[in-house]
Amino acid sequence: MTGTSIARQVVIGAVAAAVAAVAGAGTASAEIRWETKLDRATTEARASNRPILIEFWAVWCEICKEMDRDVYASERVATAMAKVHPVRIDIDREPGLARKYEVAATPTLVLTDSTGRELFRFAGALPHDRMVHLLEALPPDLSRINELSRAVAAKKDDFAALSGLGGELRQAGFYRTSSEYYGRALRTRDGRHAGEARTAILIGLERNALELRLYVDAAKIAEGTLAEVRGTPAEPDVLLDLGRALLGQDRVADGRKVLQDLAARHAGTPAAAAAADLLSR
Repeated sequence: MTGTSIARQVVIGAVAAAVAAVAGAGTASAEIRWETKLDRATTEARASNRPILIEFWAVWCEICKEMDRDVYASERVATAMAKVHPVRIDIDREPGLARKYEVAATPTLVLTDSTGRELFRFAGALPHDRMVHLLEALPPDLSRINELSRAVAAKKDDFAALSGLGGELRQAGFYRTSSEYYGRALRTRDGRHAGEARTAILIGLERNALELRLYVDAAKIAEGTLAEVRGTPAEPDVLLDLGRALLGQDRVADGRKVLQDLAARHAGTPAAAAAADLLSR
C-alpha cells in the first residue's frame, strides 16, 4: 500500500470517527430522563410549579416502541420536554395508577398540574409535530393553576376558584378541561345566578367549543346565552360567537343573517368589525 493510500485511509477514518462522535453527542443530548415514580415527580413539580407529563406504557406495546423511535429520540422533543417533569408508568407494574387515571390503552399521555390533577390526555401515538407543539405551548409556570386547583380540592363548590381555573386553563389552551371547570362553576349556587361572572363563563364555554370545532355545541350555548344578555354590552360578542358557530356548520344563510344583524345593531364595536370581516370573506 502506498503512503498516499495510507494517508487517505487515515483521513477517512478520522472523518468517520468525528461524524460518529457528533451523532453520538446528538443522541445523548436528546435523551429524556424519565421518572418512574409519580410521587417523586409530584414532589419536584410542586417545588418548581411545572406540569407533569405521564406516559402510561407497556413493554409489549408496539406503538410505545414507535414513540421511542420516532418522537422521543428527537432532540427538539427532548429540549421541549424541559418544561415538564416526564414520568413513565408501566401499566403492568402500576395497575393502581392506571386505574386511577382510567387508562384504557397504551400509550396514553396524561398532562397534569404540579399536584397530579389531569389537564389533558391523548391516547395512541402522538405525532412528532403535535408533541412539540403541545410542549412548546405549555405555560412555563403553573403557580396560578396550582393555587386554584388546591382551592377547588379544599372546597368543591368554590365558584370563584372553579371559574378562575376554567379561565386559566382556557388561556393555556386546555379547552376541554377548561369547559369542565366552567361547567362545575355554573352548577354551584353562585353560578346559577345571572351576572357578569356567569356571562363571562358562558362566553368562555362558547369559545372553547369553537376552538374544538364543536360548532353545534357552540351554537346551542350561544343561543341560550343570548336570552340572558340581550341589551347588555356582552350581546355583540355572543352574536359573533353564534355567527361563527353557524358558519362552522355550513349554515351560511343563518350565519350571515346573525352577522348582518350584529354589524347593523352594534356598529362601532370590535365584534361588529369582526362580523364585517367575516361577511366580506
